[in-house]
Amino acid sequence: VIPRRHVRSVKELTAEEWETMRKLFYLAKKMIRETYGIKGMQIVQKDGRDAQSTVEHLHVHCIPFDGPDLSTWNYRELQHTPYENAEKYRAKQRKLHNLAKRYEEKYE
Repeated sequence: VIPRRHVRSVKELTAEEWETMRKLFYLAKKMIRETYGIKGMQIVQKDGRDAQSTVEHLHVHCIPFDGPDLSTWNYRELQHTPYENAEKYRAKQRKLHNLAKRYEEKYE
Protein backbone atom coordinates (compact mmCIF):
# COMPACT_ATOMS: atom_id res chain seq x y z
CA VAL A 1 0.00 0.00 0.00
CA ILE A 2 1.60 3.25 -1.12
CA PRO A 3 -0.08 6.65 -0.79
CA ARG A 4 -0.64 8.42 -4.12
CA ARG A 5 0.83 11.62 -2.74
CA HIS A 6 4.54 11.36 -2.01
CA VAL A 7 5.05 11.37 1.75
CA ARG A 8 8.05 10.29 3.78
CA SER A 9 6.28 9.31 6.98
CA VAL A 10 2.88 8.32 8.33
CA LYS A 11 3.01 11.62 10.26
CA GLU A 12 2.53 13.47 6.94
CA LEU A 13 -0.73 11.72 6.01
CA THR A 14 -3.92 13.75 6.05
CA ALA A 15 -6.91 12.37 7.93
CA GLU A 16 -8.49 11.40 4.60
CA GLU A 17 -5.32 9.60 3.43
CA TRP A 18 -5.05 7.73 6.73
CA GLU A 19 -8.69 6.66 6.47
CA THR A 20 -8.07 5.44 2.90
CA MET A 21 -5.09 3.38 4.09
CA ARG A 22 -7.19 1.98 6.94
CA LYS A 23 -9.80 0.91 4.40
CA LEU A 24 -7.12 -0.71 2.22
CA PHE A 25 -5.82 -2.69 5.22
CA TYR A 26 -9.37 -3.94 5.84
CA LEU A 27 -9.79 -4.93 2.18
CA ALA A 28 -6.37 -6.59 2.02
CA LYS A 29 -7.10 -8.74 5.07
CA LYS A 30 -10.51 -9.80 3.76
CA MET A 31 -9.14 -10.61 0.28
CA ILE A 32 -6.20 -12.59 1.68
CA ARG A 33 -8.66 -14.66 3.71
CA GLU A 34 -11.03 -15.08 0.74
CA THR A 35 -8.28 -16.01 -1.73
CA TYR A 36 -5.89 -18.08 0.38
CA GLY A 37 -7.77 -19.00 3.54
CA ILE A 38 -5.24 -17.21 5.76
CA LYS A 39 -6.93 -15.27 8.55
CA GLY A 40 -3.99 -13.24 9.88
CA MET A 41 -2.14 -10.32 8.37
CA GLN A 42 0.91 -8.43 9.51
CA ILE A 43 1.07 -4.76 8.63
CA VAL A 44 4.67 -3.63 8.23
CA GLN A 45 5.19 0.12 7.93
CA LYS A 46 8.34 1.33 6.22
CA ASP A 47 9.16 4.98 6.37
CA GLY A 48 12.21 7.14 6.77
CA ARG A 49 15.46 7.31 4.87
CA ASP A 50 17.07 4.27 6.50
CA ALA A 51 14.13 1.96 5.72
CA GLN A 52 14.28 2.51 1.96
CA SER A 53 16.34 1.14 -0.86
CA THR A 54 15.35 3.92 -3.25
CA VAL A 55 13.57 7.23 -2.74
CA GLU A 56 12.50 8.03 0.81
CA HIS A 57 8.75 7.38 0.97
CA LEU A 58 6.10 5.74 3.11
CA HIS A 59 4.80 2.35 2.14
CA VAL A 60 3.11 -0.42 4.06
CA HIS A 61 3.27 -4.16 3.46
CA CYS A 62 0.19 -6.30 4.12
CA ILE A 63 1.67 -9.76 4.69
CA PRO A 64 -0.45 -12.91 5.05
CA PHE A 65 0.40 -14.48 8.38
CA ASP A 66 -0.79 -17.62 10.10
CA GLY A 67 2.08 -18.51 12.45
CA PRO A 68 1.71 -18.40 16.23
CA ASP A 69 4.92 -16.47 16.89
CA LEU A 70 4.95 -12.90 15.60
CA SER A 71 8.70 -12.60 16.14
CA THR A 72 9.52 -15.47 13.76
CA TRP A 73 9.10 -15.30 10.00
CA ASN A 74 7.63 -18.53 8.70
CA TYR A 75 8.87 -18.38 5.13
CA ARG A 76 7.26 -20.64 2.58
CA GLU A 77 8.07 -21.40 -0.99
CA LEU A 78 5.89 -19.23 -3.21
CA GLN A 79 2.93 -21.08 -4.66
CA HIS A 80 2.14 -18.42 -7.28
CA THR A 81 4.03 -15.76 -9.18
CA PRO A 82 3.14 -12.11 -8.51
CA TYR A 83 1.30 -12.10 -11.85
CA GLU A 84 -0.74 -15.17 -10.84
CA ASN A 85 -1.57 -13.54 -7.49
CA ALA A 86 -2.73 -10.40 -9.29
CA GLU A 87 -4.95 -12.53 -11.52
CA LYS A 88 -6.46 -14.26 -8.48
CA TYR A 89 -7.39 -10.92 -6.94
CA ARG A 90 -8.60 -9.54 -10.28
CA ALA A 91 -10.97 -12.51 -10.56
CA LYS A 92 -12.49 -11.45 -7.24
CA GLN A 93 -13.19 -7.82 -8.19
CA ARG A 94 -16.92 -8.15 -7.46
CA LYS A 95 -16.11 -9.46 -3.98
CA LEU A 96 -13.69 -6.55 -3.46
CA HIS A 97 -16.34 -4.07 -4.54
CA ASN A 98 -18.84 -5.59 -2.10
CA LEU A 99 -16.30 -5.51 0.74
CA ALA A 100 -15.54 -1.84 0.03
CA LYS A 101 -19.24 -1.05 0.17
CA ARG A 102 -19.63 -2.96 3.43
CA TYR A 103 -16.64 -1.10 4.92
CA GLU A 104 -18.17 2.25 4.01
CA GLU A 105 -21.52 1.30 5.54
CA LYS A 106 -19.85 0.07 8.72
CA TYR A 107 -17.21 2.78 9.29
CA GLU A 108 -18.23 5.92 7.45
